[in-house]
Amino acid sequence: MSPVAYDLLSDRETSPFEGLAPDDSREVTFHVGARCDRALLHSGLSGEIDWLWAGRIPNGRVTLIEGPAGAGKSLVALDLAARLSDDRPWPDGIPQARRGLKALILCRQDDPADVVGARLKAMGANSQRCVQFHEFETIDHEDRLDIRPLALPLDLPAVGHLLRRDPS
Repeated sequence: MSPVAYDLLSDRETSPFEGLAPDDSREVTFHVGARCDRALLHSGLSGEIDWLWAGRIPNGRVTLIEGPAGAGKSLVALDLAARLSDDRPWPDGIPQARRGLKALILCRQDDPADVVGARLKAMGANSQRCVQFHEFETIDHEDRLDIRPLALPLDLPAVGHLLRRDPS
């Protein structure tokens, strides 16, 4: 499969985060109602950054892929996961510095088996190194087994547990 080039933002679009500076005293308000002071967003990021994809995706940190509906965010995310799972070069052709890593896919909108799994397979992903996480088995108020969808940010501690259990 030949490298695919894509822009995370087109020439016509700008990030809603563009121009935000760490020393800006204003607060960021998230759509879920949680507020975060900007100083928290850059805490601990000084010094050398360990890059997964040089200059684009830091290793061990959250990366946001944003854009309007239909822009291809899911396609980009799954393409990156497929490349990571199969040790293929990044879209710019640069080889991966690390080998044998896994991709954790948090899926909320698309059915993991029908949509996500089919897309990953078509992209040549190594299914043994792609972990999909989209629902929890829980106990309801009457002690019955129940299944509920992943809810962020509520379930971030559980996601953190998964990552600590298997850091690859």
